Amino acid sequence: GGSLRVDMGADHDTTDEYYYFEVNQDDLRIGTPSGERIEIFGGGGGIRLKPADGTVEIRGNSPAMLKLTDPAAGDSFGLRNNAGVLSLRNVTDSRDDISIDGIGNVGIGTNAPTQRVEIVKATIANDAPWTHPCMTMRDSRATALGVGGGVIFEGLWDSGYSTFGGIRGHKLNATGSSHLGSLDIFARSGGVRIRGDEPTDIDSFVPHLIVDTGGNVGIGTT
Repeated sequence: GGSLRVDMGADHDTTDEYYYFEVNQDDLRIGTPSGERIEIFGGGGGIRLKPADGTVEIRGNSPAMLKLTDPAAGDSFGLRNNAGVLSLRNVTDSRDDISIDGIGNVGIGTNAPTQRVEIVKATIANDAPWTHPCMTMRDSRATALGVGGGVIFEGLWDSGYSTFGGIRGHKLNATGSSHLGSLDIFARSGGVRIRGDEPTDIDSFVPHLIVDTGGNVGIGTT
């Protein structure tokens, strides 16, 4: 039931937050006179272990970060909270690779995303479009007719989500040495509509080219 306390403060005050050390049968505290089971604080930051809710808290002023280092490779990565933005940081190169802001927006290559998912990457001018893309979608199946990547667009319909359209790039044969492929654009029950400029809103969208559900093609007519 006893405890060991060591005070090295200038005024020998047991509440001196930077030099206070205490060990008892339940707790270890360094730099703080009271708190959780294990606390180490000093210089405006510290570590707090909270068994009651199963959390480990890291505090810091500039900013708080959990750093993971591989001494053999010389690389360091960190998980940090920088002004309310959670980032996976390449500490070696001083770069935030993946970030999540306070409202759930995710940034890859940016720590200030403005959309639900925002990808920022420096591309190479006049390079082949498949050489340095911002995003790649791959199919891991063996070579076969129809393998490829795609994206679908969904929204609420009735009581659940439904697919309204999508884009898909896929292989047109099963020959391993052939790159013969197709880009498919599809819509569900409403036809495919394409416009060459940006409309002010969805209600004023008038397509320049339309393919209706019967396969009819219209240019400059709906």
